[in-house]
Amino acid sequence: MAGKVKWVTDIEKSVLINNFEKRGWVQVTENEDWNFYWMSVQTIRNVFSVETGYRLSDDQIVNHFPNHYELTRKDLMVKNIKRYRKELEKEGSPLAEKDESGKYLYLDFVPVTYMLPADYNLFVEEFRKSPSSTWIMKPCGKAQGKGIFLINKLSQIKKWSRDSKTSSFMTQSTKEAYVISLYINNPLLIGGRKFDLRLYVLVSTYRPLRCYMYKLGFCRFCTVKYTPSTSELDNMFVHLTNVAIQKHGEDYNHIHGGKWTVHNLRLYLESTRGKEVTSRLFDEIHWIIVQSLKAVAPVMNNDKHCFECYGYDIIIDDKLKPWLIEVNASPSLTSSTANDRILKYNLINDTLNIAVPNGEIPDCKWNKSPPKEVLGNYEILYDEELAQGDGPDRELRSRPGQSLGPRGGRSRDSGRTVLTTWK
Repeated sequence: MAGKVKWVTDIEKSVLINNFEKRGWVQVTENEDWNFYWMSVQTIRNVFSVETGYRLSDDQIVNHFPNHYELTRKDLMVKNIKRYRKELEKEGSPLAEKDESGKYLYLDFVPVTYMLPADYNLFVEEFRKSPSSTWIMKPCGKAQGKGIFLINKLSQIKKWSRDSKTSSFMTQSTKEAYVISLYINNPLLIGGRKFDLRLYVLVSTYRPLRCYMYKLGFCRFCTVKYTPSTSELDNMFVHLTNVAIQKHGEDYNHIHGGKWTVHNLRLYLESTRGKEVTSRLFDEIHWIIVQSLKAVAPVMNNDKHCFECYGYDIIIDDKLKPWLIEVNASPSLTSSTANDRILKYNLINDTLNIAVPNGEIPDCKWNKSPPKEVLGNYEILYDEELAQGDGPDRELRSRPGQSLGPRGGRSRDSGRTVLTTWK
């Protein structure tokens, strides 16, 4: 091995540093020559900015794509998915098929969403169609549940507008952008509580798209039993699953952290709803993740120095339909429990094994297609190059609930579910 990997990070987390040190890598400062930089989204902005940016050499890699926000900002993710649906419709793709009421049969996986203040009039029109519905407001650029609130009256939005330092929805420059989405008020409950899924997805390249699903995702539970009652709209312990919020609740459990493994969820659903239905649900979850990545692939700056591990947040409703809520560019590496620490340490370990082959000084010209033996707890979710060999009817056959070709969906390998090439 020609020298050791020199690493830098501006995120002081033990799960990162322990992984670097275990490999015998050498810590340096950002002003020295480095090979691997695990950086915050603020730093990545500087690295690739026109004013402050610099040219990366072939032996340097970083953990974000330059414009990851096309997927990880709530408003841009929705905008890109809407554009993707329109493009498929224009092409006459069977994926863009609609029912009699004009709803997408397969691409309806994001709750109805508008940008505020830009789409205020469109939102009002939609709100008036079903005035008894509840909506959730989120600031576009924040995480961990900050700035989120629920509304069920137009007057609440008008109050928010007044409180946001401007009297008119037309003056956008001074106002922070928000998205407002139809609130999923029929979530699947376990033990009477609402939960969501946090799934980790690694993208090594967008063109061709190659992504991996981490098998050890988890569910995050609310500490207070769910009620759709309007009297509890302000109670975030009922509605928001973010650990940053729930850990302040009276009933928060510091041992299990209000978390369940995806494996346990699967066992629970198989025993209560049946194996076939559960398999279909997980097929759909994997499918919508791939579709979301395909939606942003054309606009993503596919820089060869980059890879990215995303935190996908999915909610399942009581009809077992999965909904994509948001995608995080910097999923939390803070450990809330002992199991959490182990999971996140292994997540980083497996991510590095794919991103930095053999732990050697990187060469970003490599084909980013690691051998199966190094994947650890990752499974290949979609490989565009392999999928393209499956012919033009591939899209039609690989929709959730359809029969899948030999290299799509679930194949059985020693009783294990193996994700192969989705299209």
